[in-house]
Amino acid sequence: MLMMFLLYNFCDDSQWDFSKSLAEMILAVFGGIGCMIVPFTDGYAFWNMKKIKQNKTLKAVLIGCILAVPGMLVLGICLSIADAVFEAMVMRLFSGLHVPATVMRVIAMLLFGYFLRTVACVICSDAVG
Repeated sequence: MLMMFLLYNFCDDSQWDFSKSLAEMILAVFGGIGCMIVPFTDGYAFWNMKKIKQNKTLKAVLIGCILAVPGMLVLGICLSIADAVFEAMVMRLFSGLHVPATVMRVIAMLLFGYFLRTVACVICSDAVG
C-alpha cells in the first residue's frame, strides 16, 4: 500500500490499469534494492578524489582500519572455536552487554527508512525522466 501511495503522489497514473500499477509497484521495490549500493559507489568516488590520493597517511590509516575489522572478527571466531578458554573469556566479556529493545527498534527503523529513501528516489527519478 505504501508503494501505491508513493506512486500515486509522484507519478501520473491516470492512464494506468491494475497490471501497470502492480508492475510499477514491483519495479519500485526492486529498483530501490538496486539503489542500495549508491552510498558505496559514492564512497568509492570520494576515495578517488585527488585530495585523498595525495594524503598517503590518511589513505594508509583508512586501508588499515578497513582491513583490520574483518580480520579481527575472523581471528576471534577462529580462536573461539579452537580454544574453550578463549571462548569462555569472550562470552564473559560480552555477557554484560545487553542491547535494549529500543536501540534495536531504532536501528531497524533507520534501515527501513534508508530502504524507503532508495525506493522514493527510484520513483522520483521515474516520474521526472
